[in-house]
Amino acid sequence: MSSAVGNASAAMQEPKAVERQRPNGTTCEEPVASSSGRAFHQKAQNTPRPYINRLHIRDFALVADETVELRPGLNVVTGESGAGKSVLVTALGQLLGFPASDNCIRPPASCASVEGSMHLPGSSVRSVQALLSRLGLPARILARAENEDQELIVKREIVVADKGVRSRCFVNGVSTSLRVLKELGAALVDVNGQHAAQTLRDPDTQLALLDRIAGTGEAMARYGQKLEELRGLAQQLTAIDALGSEQQREQLQALVDQVKEAEVEAGEEMALRQRLRQMEARQASVQRCGIARTGLVGDDGSGGVQEGLRSVQTQLNAVLGEEEAYAAVRAGSKDEDESSLNEEEDAREGVALMGGALEELEQARDLLTSLEQKVAQYAQRFRFLQLEHDEVSQRLEMLDRLFKQHDCSSSDALLEVAAKAEADLDRWFQLEGRREELESRLRRMKQELAAEGTALSKQRRAAAGRLRVAVESCLADLAMAGSRFDVRISWEPSPKGLLVPGELAGEVYEEGNQGYRVRRSGLDAVEFLLAAGPAEQLRPLGAVASGGESARVMFALKAAPALVLAAASDNQNASQEGAGGGDLQSQGEFGTDGASVMILDELDSGVGSRLGGPVGQMLRRMSASSSTSAAAQIICVSHLPQVAAQAEHHVVVRKAVDADGRALTRFAVLTEEAERAEEVGAMLGLGTTEALQMLQAASA
Repeated sequence: MSSAVGNASAAMQEPKAVERQRPNGTTCEEPVASSSGRAFHQKAQNTPRPYINRLHIRDFALVADETVELRPGLNVVTGESGAGKSVLVTALGQLLGFPASDNCIRPPASCASVEGSMHLPGSSVRSVQALLSRLGLPARILARAENEDQELIVKREIVVADKGVRSRCFVNGVSTSLRVLKELGAALVDVNGQHAAQTLRDPDTQLALLDRIAGTGEAMARYGQKLEELRGLAQQLTAIDALGSEQQREQLQALVDQVKEAEVEAGEEMALRQRLRQMEARQASVQRCGIARTGLVGDDGSGGVQEGLRSVQTQLNAVLGEEEAYAAVRAGSKDEDESSLNEEEDAREGVALMGGALEELEQARDLLTSLEQKVAQYAQRFRFLQLEHDEVSQRLEMLDRLFKQHDCSSSDALLEVAAKAEADLDRWFQLEGRREELESRLRRMKQELAAEGTALSKQRRAAAGRLRVAVESCLADLAMAGSRFDVRISWEPSPKGLLVPGELAGEVYEEGNQGYRVRRSGLDAVEFLLAAGPAEQLRPLGAVASGGESARVMFALKAAPALVLAAASDNQNASQEGAGGGDLQSQGEFGTDGASVMILDELDSGVGSRLGGPVGQMLRRMSASSSTSAAAQIICVSHLPQVAAQAEHHVVVRKAVDADGRALTRFAVLTEEAERAEEVGAMLGLGTTEALQMLQAASA
């Protein structure tokens, strides 16, 4: 057994007690760890959990076409700097819904693809099916046989688009969205990058880790649902109180009646204003059309240009008659001299000229008639009616009064206010008869939330002791002996918060009979504290941990759940063996509270090679398949040879050059001891002899 595991297990086997001060000033001992299984809420489960077994990458970053086989347990990825170790993590991130960079597609390809296969043991199929259903995916994605092992295949294609790239996502061949990949990945995989230690400052992250050890994830979810129900009841009572005054109800009813009587329509005022503008703008045009018609036909239809053309036509007809008579005389003459012939020709020309003039005059009269008709039609269509103008103006004035009265800017807003008023009145009449029932339910639910919040807090405070022991043991093996770690759990007083009776609050050493702020997660505010030396004071973790200390504390916090749960498993197994055995049940959706796969991208870079041994041993213990741990599979990118020696599955990343002289990243699985010894030796900067000794020590 490793020193980290040995120290942590030994520390957790010893019963400890911490003095806590009650509100009345007395003290009592609070157990924080015990050798009996009853001190640990989490129980063991020996059934396997989901893990990633294959990753296929094509035309992504420096990878042309590679398939990487992975296994449950500790998978370590190594390789020289610049070989592309983080490409593996980045590719996995694409399957988890992480953003894709614009230059992630390997030229000259126009599409990159990443496909991952996750092995689902039969015991996990039902939980994964429920998760997929909540995400809106069809039931046919997984086979109906719930007790048989199955595969969940997630694929993402990244294609070149007009602006950057776009993605196509699939789960077992069914098209889906990037959001679904993100939520699915968050449930199954815990990703920790090189800056993951910064998450230590997040109170929500700290609470989630504590809940994982306490086994309170499901209880917290139920608490959040009940809190939402309580807030819904409070809103209903607030709605009743808001209309408690008869005068208020009368005002709302008057508003509803006014809008209905006025028959207000959506967008009505805009249409009326437009109609008014049209009438006022065309009024002058219609008047000008009247003047034009007077010029064309006169005031009474017997004058104007038309009358003048009729007079012109009469005169021209007379001229034409004279020309025709003269032409007839010349045509009957028997004189054939040249003069007579010229006169006859002139007579015929005069008739032709007058005939043409009369024809054009007739055409002009027709054009003027058509012109007059069009002008008349315009005046008729756009005639200004004072009565209609007055009606539109009055309607607008009435709407404006309603807008001003009810502080609205439009008919749409007025209709919305009226609809809300009507809904509020309906709700009030429906709820008023149920006031006593609602108030009784609200009081009962507040009592339940106070009791359940206290129970949650008790479980967390007990788990805090186990976490404290485990983290301090891990820190001791990470060259931080003498450091102290603690979890501060407190309730935040709030006059308008949830009232907690004294007998409940006293169970967790809080003041009773006062209000406390309540959250979906319960009453607790959780904060991790660290004292980096024996003489240092406990202070918030983010304020005291340096870069190297943050990395080590992160490792300790990641390892602590596995150590606590492994100790619980050992104690529970021993207890059940003595009692004749029995079935073990585990809380949490996939065996424990938390993801079954953990990805660590050079998280050990801030620890240093001197601590590589303890770090590797912790990682091996965290991923031990024989115990219920925080992860069934760990994929760790590391520079430390001690970590590589602990690997149960070793992947090496190598640089290569293709036929065109372009850089490539390739992956190889090291299965032979000689291959591993060569890689570990290169990481050590020594020969294979020392590497073989390290590998044999790790497997001992």
